[in-house]
Amino acid sequence: MINSKIKSKTVAEFLNISISSIYYQSKKKIYSLIKQIANSFPSYGDIRIYRVLRNKGYKINHKKVYRIYKELNLQKVKVKKHKKISISSCNSLTEAKHSNHVWAIDFAFDEIENGKIIKIMPICDVFSRFCIGIKIDNSICANSIIEIFKSYFLKYNKPEIIRTDNGPEFISKGSPWENGNIESFIGKLREECLN
Repeated sequence: MINSKIKSKTVAEFLNISISSIYYQSKKKIYSLIKQIANSFPSYGDIRIYRVLRNKGYKINHKKVYRIYKELNLQKVKVKKHKKISISSCNSLTEAKHSNHVWAIDFAFDEIENGKIIKIMPICDVFSRFCIGIKIDNSICANSIIEIFKSYFLKYNKPEIIRTDNGPEFISKGSPWENGNIESFIGKLREECLN
């Protein structure tokens, strides 16, 4: 790293140009790269595009990616759904305060090439938005879920709260609107992987 900086400085002095012009990346190139990533992955926002660029070795600031993203009008319009929620049910929802405080679980279904239906069960940490794991099988029964939890508890420790909907696999006091984090994750999983 130090040698490359010394070489760059030597080249800049030899050509009588500023060192920043050696590291300058063409504006058109960055614009087209951001547009290309956004078109290839429609669900990616500016932060995920920034991470892709960094992984590819581009030294670019996340604020610059955000400015270009907005300038190119790539942001998706979110439709706000208004739901009437009673005050008593709002009070029952526990906000995640740290990692491993609240885990969210839900199920999704999809059809594979041979026509069989598969069941998908992602488990996510609500605070960090880290996907603890995804179980995929033809059927996921209550006993299977217990075994999955045992393995994840050993790996990550037990969460204080497990948030689910009222499916046949679970008996809980939750309601589907309280599981918005996992619903959002399943939407992205479906858009980026399953579809």
